[in-house]
Amino acid sequence: MSNFALQIARRFEPRHLAIALAAVIASFAFLDLVYRHALDSLVAFHLDDSDPAARNSFPAVVMGLMLLGAGALSLAVARMRETHHRGWWRAAAVVLVFFAVEEALGLHTWLERHLEVSWNVVYLPFVAIAAIVWFETARLMAGNRGAQLAFAGGIAAWLLAALLDAARTGRAEALMAGELVEMAGAALLLLGMFSFARSCSLAERPAADAGESTLAIAVAAVHNVDMRALVAGLGLFAILFTILGAIVYPGGGDLRVFDLNKEQTFPATFSGALLLAAGGLALLNGLVRSRSAADRRWWIVLALVFAFLGLDEIAALHEAIQDRVNVWGQAVLAPIVVVGIYAWWVALRQLRNQPPAATLFLAGAGAWIVSQLIDAGFNEHWGWTVVPEEVFEMVGSALFGLALLVALQQLVAPAAAAVTASQRPAARDARVQQVPAATR
Repeated sequence: MSNFALQIARRFEPRHLAIALAAVIASFAFLDLVYRHALDSLVAFHLDDSDPAARNSFPAVVMGLMLLGAGALSLAVARMRETHHRGWWRAAAVVLVFFAVEEALGLHTWLERHLEVSWNVVYLPFVAIAAIVWFETARLMAGNRGAQLAFAGGIAAWLLAALLDAARTGRAEALMAGELVEMAGAALLLLGMFSFARSCSLAERPAADAGESTLAIAVAAVHNVDMRALVAGLGLFAILFTILGAIVYPGGGDLRVFDLNKEQTFPATFSGALLLAAGGLALLNGLVRSRSAADRRWWIVLALVFAFLGLDEIAALHEAIQDRVNVWGQAVLAPIVVVGIYAWWVALRQLRNQPPAATLFLAGAGAWIVSQLIDAGFNEHWGWTVVPEEVFEMVGSALFGLALLVALQQLVAPAAAAVTASQRPAARDARVQQVPAATR
């Protein structure tokens, strides 16, 4: 993942990322205000912490992704040939990933709200460790003033958000200002690490043209993926969510966040992430297969459809519209699904020369069809059938992603082989440099 994040950093400029992050923060601020004062159906955009006993917060998941990206880039810096003090960069990566997971899951919020464990115990020690590690990391960025200032600003914002988090102890929900400051902190940490990793990488190897950069991103995305481990992991998650979903149905109680019949839950977030991954892989397939905009058009449409469905799964967009205008939620999605089906058919035709990928692509569609048939024909009379419905939908999304992953691996195999061949001499040279001169 670190090399994938680094290749994206090489392809895009920091200002592009800054604009995107600012737009994300402004959107959440605006939608949260609308939720508070006008539309309570936009609860998915409410700026609050995740809480495993209540809901999985969409803003918290986005902040977790920002921190995860920063952690991946920190690890990429640690692996560069010219990097000094690798231990600090690895430590920064570990701390960033820890807070990414904690932010997305809301563990300290759950401990505070439901087990009444003090904030000073469940969060303060980790904030102190993060401050030490991140300040040292910022010091190591002295060669890139812009990156250093952005990262230091992220540290300051994160610490301020921690103070605001401590101040809301006893409140039922987080302070809006605190959540916005925290999101800004995560964005600045990502921007600073992005800028520094990009400058270091380009100093080692100048940027290639857009086509080569896109191919490098595709290779980094799929080159080192262990398919057996990936399939096993997806299967374990599906089994776990099936068992917990069956246990908590209906209602969920203290484990509402595992209820398959609810939105803003861990299963819904997982399903959404699968669709977003499928969207990213569809985009890479289109970009790698052809440099012609006309030839890749339907791949891009398919990527957008997958991305929208993934966001809808996480944020419950069509449910919000359904609650507001009293229109069946699936009807809202119908036009998008129709376009998506045609784009899927065009993509399937292009996969006909890659039988394993085509088979998985067909199986994904089959699983989704079964899911929708269960929804339409059985849910109203037998409520428990929501469990197999959601599981089939999850499996279908996973199969779509696996199909596109297999297809992309075959497409970039020659480039991936070249990357592997070029890495062997570099690794051998690195081992030679580590041998003491007296032993040579």
